Amino acid sequence: MLRRLPAEVGRWLIYVLILVVFVLPYVWMITSSLRPHAEIHRYTSPLQWRTFVPVQFTLTNYQEILVGLGFARAIANSLFVAVATVGASLIINSMAAYALARMRFRGRDVVFGLALVILTVPQEATIIPLYIVVRELHMQDSYAALILPWIARPFNIFLLRQFFLELPRELEEAAVVDGCGRLRIYWSVMMPNVKPALVTSAMIDFLLSWDAFFWPLVVIQSPDLQLVQVAIASMIEPDITYWGRIFAACTLVSVPVVIVFLKLQRYYVRGMVLSGLKG
Repeated sequence: MLRRLPAEVGRWLIYVLILVVFVLPYVWMITSSLRPHAEIHRYTSPLQWRTFVPVQFTLTNYQEILVGLGFARAIANSLFVAVATVGASLIINSMAAYALARMRFRGRDVVFGLALVILTVPQEATIIPLYIVVRELHMQDSYAALILPWIARPFNIFLLRQFFLELPRELEEAAVVDGCGRLRIYWSVMMPNVKPALVTSAMIDFLLSWDAFFWPLVVIQSPDLQLVQVAIASMIEPDITYWGRIFAACTLVSVPVVIVFLKLQRYYVRGMVLSGLKG
């Protein structure tokens, strides 16, 4: 036991060091959002305790961005777009994955192969074609332009297909005997058995939609439809940048991500691990 003690202590010291490296930037962000502008520049050294503890506590930064800069509207827009994208994406991607995994039709393998090929294409390479399509459909400066282009994701189709493939054929056969049609089998029999994959897909869609910057910057011109990432970038001014406001905005933007991950992390980890073991 004593021989293992130094190794255990060393391992825990490494864990603590890694934790400090990852946590301190968030602590600094939160505490800086509670400081006045002048104090942020006064205490910047990581060796000072005042860098991580506000000397003069204030909520002015939050008041200015939520009331004065309309950041609350940007948060509402991002939440709406993220939730709508997740809902539509789960239905579209799960239907496609179910068809590719459990149904036989001509060209099925070709369709799945094309989906895998799309995974290799950088998103930046699709911006111009997508913008042309959105412009021709007169969807610029609308919620539809932020939601519709991203509801079909090849990775989510691949992930869900792997889970559908592993479900026993007897489930479908028993449902057919009970008189269930194809849609009822998909919704009532298959979907409840792939919950880890659904949660993983939902988390991926939510995070990608919540973090979206370049595409909303391209297709949205109205301030009333602005999303959080673009709103934060617009706070950077050429003459002077109020970092307290930016830190406050970043803190608010981090809250939904933390809540979603803490609530669903066990499903997310299980879904990613099982997807690597299947197929």
